[in-house]
Order: sequence, then structure tokens, then C-alpha cells
Amino acid sequence: MTEAWPVTSVDSGFMYRPLRIINVSFQSASSKRAELPNLLDSMKPDVILGTETWLDPSVATAEIFPDSYGYRVYRRDRGGRGGGVLVAVRNNLDSFIVPELEVDDCELIWVRLKLKGRRTLYLFSASLQRASQQHNAFLLVGGDFNFPGMDWNTGNIKSKSPCPRLHNDFINIVYDNGLEQLVKEPTRDDNTLDLFLTNCPQLVPRMEVVPGLSDHNIQYCEFNICIPRKKQQQREIPLYNRADWPTLRQAATELSDDLQQMQDTATTEELWTTFKEKLQKAVKTSVPHKMSRPKISQPWVTADLQSLIYRKDRAYRNMKKLGSDDLKTYMKQLRREVQRRLRHSYWKYLNNIFTGEDDPERAGKNKRFWTYMKNQKSTGTGVAPLKKDGQLTSDPIAQAEVLNAQFQSVFGDGAAFSEEEFEARTGVPVWASSTPPMDEIHNTAHGVQKLMANLNPNKATGPDGISPRVLKELAKELAPGLTAVFQSSLTTGSVPADRKDAHVTPIFKKGEKYNPANYRPVSLTCVACKLMEHIVVSAMLQHFDNDVLDDNQHAFVEVGPARLSSWTSPKSSRATWRVGSRRTC
Repeated sequence: MTEAWPVTSVDSGFMYRPLRIINVSFQSASSKRAELPNLLDSMKPDVILGTETWLDPSVATAEIFPDSYGYRVYRRDRGGRGGGVLVAVRNNLDSFIVPELEVDDCELIWVRLKLKGRRTLYLFSASLQRASQQHNAFLLVGGDFNFPGMDWNTGNIKSKSPCPRLHNDFINIVYDNGLEQLVKEPTRDDNTLDLFLTNCPQLVPRMEVVPGLSDHNIQYCEFNICIPRKKQQQREIPLYNRADWPTLRQAATELSDDLQQMQDTATTEELWTTFKEKLQKAVKTSVPHKMSRPKISQPWVTADLQSLIYRKDRAYRNMKKLGSDDLKTYMKQLRREVQRRLRHSYWKYLNNIFTGEDDPERAGKNKRFWTYMKNQKSTGTGVAPLKKDGQLTSDPIAQAEVLNAQFQSVFGDGAAFSEEEFEARTGVPVWASSTPPMDEIHNTAHGVQKLMANLNPNKATGPDGISPRVLKELAKELAPGLTAVFQSSLTTGSVPADRKDAHVTPIFKKGEKYNPANYRPVSLTCVACKLMEHIVVSAMLQHFDNDVLDDNQHAFVEVGPARLSSWTSPKSSRATWRVGSRRTC
């Protein structure tokens, strides 16, 4: 052990640095009394997870960890040579043993570490099912698990592993309880036997393996108990309430006239590029913008409250400077008033999120609610390491490629089938001779204007950067120009490049987090693209009313009483009503 081991300095009271934890295989703690002070002085751990202590009741804890070391030690001895575990926690941390989580006839110790203002941290266990039942808590499991057949870099069992079934059962227990193993380097010879498991790997910024006191290496990790909130990058926020709408409407009218003149000569891509660039330029000129605040805001702290807080701070400084009893009494009164008004303002803010008393138009809308819930999250989740070709990867670019490949694989390959192949695959007869052809799709400026007027202005902006608020406010002026773009796309069968882009967020559903098949994509596309999709789908559904579909093809199609009466199967009727009610077009 070297004296130059790089650790942060130890502070007293509430800790704003990571919690330092080591996992040590003693192989007789009594024989390591001379090496232990050097270990504690060089690594300065806050928590020690020890295995193979080889202690019995005849050996007092003070013989191994004297009071001068500053640790509270919890032991479970086997008695005699071999076995035994302990957990040592610094005295300045609030810790106590949790006997209700222990298992009889097992060398386990559960220690609960209560962190002021933070989630509880449970240390050291092997009963993972019981561990996962502790809600709103961090779990950190450490010890000598003795699974030499595991390759933790890939998450697979080695080809010549002893007891592969036992290894597989352990892996299933780890993943089923939402845990991740952190130690990737060998801890004894070429095998990784000593492990760290946790349900919050994103809070462990540092994990290293260093020489130990026995033939097992020591695992050192830092655990962020003071969780840094992720600050969003600064971005421009348009202030539409202060926009120059008359100027914008004039620019939108001129833009529509230009697009109608270009319709016969320009391509669809040129029409859309002109529409997007000129509209964005007009918005930039006529709508003032402000930069978002990078710091975490507390919207319930009003200007009056902030002024009262400043008064309290000034009173506190004057009291400390002059020491007057009158100032002390005045400061206490201000402190109580600040606390009372802060609580009232906070609960009024939350009540307004749900009821919308201050703004009835926002009642029942959940955007502010989810903004508040996102701000309340104590950890950032993100995407767990994903497995590709048997290898786990945590690189963001590689993860994006793995998820893209998975999402693309669930779609068809675009292969065309003959009528005979279609009927053989689906069991649905093809009535090509009697099916009327679908008319060409035509869109009108009035119809496009109606769709734009019904847009929700609070929805997010797509990859094209055009806000639905702008499209809704300028629906009458922009409708002729956007109609020209849509008609050119329908006539030529081409789609602008922007409409092929989307902001895709992978959402974990269930199962193993390393399996990309357990994620579902949620896409944010261009608003104009959604408008055109609505036009196409409406025309298709209108064509389907001409008895084009077989009775078995009723998913996402509205069902009228006449068509429903033709289906005599009660099972089909129930299924049709259920699926038909989910129509999304």
C-alpha cells in the first residue's frame, strides 16, 4: 500500500464528497493488525466491507479496530479457521445493523447507513430478493462471491466454467433485482471473485482494484451520496407573448405567395427548404428570445419572498456583528416568517399544478406536472450498458447504433408479395377485380388551415425547429404555402429530408436492461410531417369505406352499426369495439 494513494480529504459533519468504500478479504484479521493502520491511513475509507475475517467471540473488536481508528464495527463470525464477515463504518456516519434482513445460517451483515437529506444506503448483503424490497434506498452489495467462471466484461459465463447452472442462477438473480456488477478486473489471479453490486451504478464515478492484504486484491469505489443535479445546457427560449404578430403575418403571407409561384418549377425539397428557412428567419426577427437559466430554479420563490429572505440574512449578519438581543429576536421572527411563507408558497404552487386555479386554461394539462417530477429525480437513469455480439458497451455512440439496429429490425424489409403469396400468408382473399381503385389524394388550403388551427401550441418542437405555436397562430397565412409543399410531395412521391428525421428516446420496459430488445422507441417528428400524415390517413380511411377491407381487417378502423351487425361472432364484435376505440388517426 502506498502513501500516495489519491483520495480526497476527509471532512467533518455533512459530507459533500463521495463516500469511500473498500472491499477487503482479510484471511485472518488478527494477523493483519500491523498492516491495517497503513491501509486506513493511505486509503481513508469511510466504510470497510470485510470477508474471511477468521474471528471468533474470544477476539474483541477493539483488538482489531481500536477506538482511536474511529470506526463502528459490525461482525458475524463463523468461529474457528475460515469465514467471518464484518462491516466497519466511520463514527461520524449514522449507521446501525438491520437484523430483520439477515438470513439464518448465513454469514451476512446488513448495515443501514442513514444519510442526512439523502436516501438511505444499505450495505453488504447476499439476500438480494430482500434487498430489492427496500423502497427508495440505495443498495451496495460487496463480498467474496467466488464465481470464477464469470467474465464480467462481457456478462457471459466462460466456456470451461465449473458449475455453469449455479453461475447462471446468480446472473439471473442479479439482473432480476435490477443490480449491476461494477468490478471488471481480476481480484485473485485471473478471476474476478470479489464483487460490488449496486442498484445505482451511475452514482459510482470511480472503481479501482489495488493490491490487498492477502492473495485477494482490494476493491475501492467512491459512492456519490451528494448527488449532483444535471444542469441543462443554456438554450434560447422564444417569448411568443411579446412577439410582433402583425409583422409575422405579413411575412407568412409573402412566403405563401412565393411558394405558390414556385410550385410548378421547384422540387419538393426546395419548396420545403424555402418554407422552413424563411419562416425561421421571420420568427427570429419578430419574436424576442431569452437564454434559459442553467441553474435549478424554484418557481415558488417569488420576488417578495426573495426580498424577505434577504432581509432575514441581513438581520442575521447584524446580529452576529453586534450581538444585540433585540436583533436576535427580530432575526428569529423573520426566520419563522420566511419558513411559514415558503411552505405556503410551495404547497400553493403544487396545488396549482394539479388544479390550475391560477390559470384555468392549464387545468388538466400535465406538462408542468412532469416538469416538476423530472426536477425531483435524485438520480439520472439513462440507458444501461447494452450487449452487442456478446460484449457490453456503455459508449453513447455505440449504444445509439445498437438501439437503431434493434428498432429497424422490427420493421419489414419492404419486400413485395404477389396476390397469391399475400393470400397464403394472411388468409385474407384478394378481390383485385371488384375492389375500386383509390382516388388521388388532394389537399386544400382550407383543410390544411383547419388542421393547423387545431394544433396544441404546448407540444414540443420537432427536428425542423418549427414550433406548433407559430403554425397555429399563422394558420390562415401559412396554409396556402404549406398546401403547395404537401401537394408537391404527393404528386412526385418524394419526402423532404427533414421529415425522415426524428428525435428518438429509448424507453426501458421490462426484463434485462442490457438487452436492446427490451427498449421501446418514442419518436418526436416534425409537426408538418404529422399534418401530412393526417391527410393521407384520412384519405385511406375514406377509401376503406368502399368495402375494401375484409371483415377480419378491422384494427384501428371505426366501426358503424351497419358493419358491426354483419359480424355475427360475439368474440369478433368485442374485439372490434375494443380495437376500434384505439383509433389514432
